[in-house]
Amino acid sequence: MRYQTVANILGWLLIIFAGLAIFPLLTATSLDEETARNAFAMMIVIAVFCGGAVILATRGAGTIDVRREGLLIVAVFWLLFPLLGAVPFVLSDSVATLTAGYFEAVSGLTTTGATVFTEISLLPQSLVLWRGLLQWTGGLATLMAWAILVAPDVRSAQFDPSLA
Repeated sequence: MRYQTVANILGWLLIIFAGLAIFPLLTATSLDEETARNAFAMMIVIAVFCGGAVILATRGAGTIDVRREGLLIVAVFWLLFPLLGAVPFVLSDSVATLTAGYFEAVSGLTTTGATVFTEISLLPQSLVLWRGLLQWTGGLATLMAWAILVAPDVRSAQFDPSLA
């Protein structure tokens, strides 16, 4: 297992995740949602700092075995990224506890559709956008996980010259 390569890829995924949060940050800024704006800014800073530190620490990482390291990347993504996705909910005081924010982020990233909110229309618009982006990201992550789990083992495939 190439843990350095896994960490490098997760670092890049953190940077991409931070880039995704720019859209709700711009929405919060344009709609004067100050608390939400500060929450998204903090999340972006945390993600870029952590992702950048991991990328710098794992420079020169090699290639990955999609079946082994890919599965680890997906598992870590679904366990740790909801913590980062919960930051805007918690810091904007939209949820009472970190557990509720984590549940909301896990719900989005796993595309289950469950929610802790009783009235979503009362949320700041930037947080509604963030919920949608989490679900969109979760859908993409689900497709990637599915592709990794069913990826053929190319090294064990036999080449039949008569089919060429």
